[in-house]
Amino acid sequence: NANLLKTLFFINSMVKILEAVPVQACGLALGCNGLAGLLTNWQRVSGWPLAPASSFFASAAICLASLYILKAMLVPGAFRSDFSNVGGLSGVGALPAAVQALAVRHSVTLTLPVTQGVVLLCWASSWLIAFQFFRLSFRQRIWPDPSWFPPTLLAGMTHITARSVGPDFLRDWMETQMLVLLGLWIPMMVVVTYRLHLSPVRDSVAPHPGMALLMAPSSFFAFTHLATGKPFGD
Repeated sequence: NANLLKTLFFINSMVKILEAVPVQACGLALGCNGLAGLLTNWQRVSGWPLAPASSFFASAAICLASLYILKAMLVPGAFRSDFSNVGGLSGVGALPAAVQALAVRHSVTLTLPVTQGVVLLCWASSWLIAFQFFRLSFRQRIWPDPSWFPPTLLAGMTHITARSVGPDFLRDWMETQMLVLLGLWIPMMVVVTYRLHLSPVRDSVAPHPGMALLMAPSSFFAFTHLATGKPFGD
């Protein structure tokens, strides 16, 4: 009985810890993985011994993503709460991007078929999140603001991961997907820019961090176009 009580107490404690994992952990995981990649490339260019720092941020990304995945699996009610509101979806949208980037980073360990499966699953999840976000936003008559970009455009991460590891049919679809995402982004960018700079309610649309988020899709699409061989030319 004592062992059973200890086990139940441990499980209850773990559930409480997982419930407390914020949805922002997904975006932080994506950022840590990006920083790990930056340090890896910087070491290759500069020759500085940055591998330990790169490994640290990659490990942090794995831990953060794993915590939120465990939350989704073991505390589904909390995950459903995040998935059923636009604020939560803005954070959840970063999870598939982070997971597939980490899978590609560790593709040798995972093997190619597993990595391709992760990329395909994350690609489908990104579009599911985008659909859910648009559905909730239109139902609640929420106008676009910078928080719309992560859940609706991060399917574009697959442009980079699919180019690296495949699968081939997904790689072949990427140019069309780029056009679809640009078609979504351009009208959103126009509306968000107006609401941030010219709208009478611009101060309530997004505080100062919104300006940084406003520029993120432009940088992302430019980087993706250059990193994937300029599919639409110079």
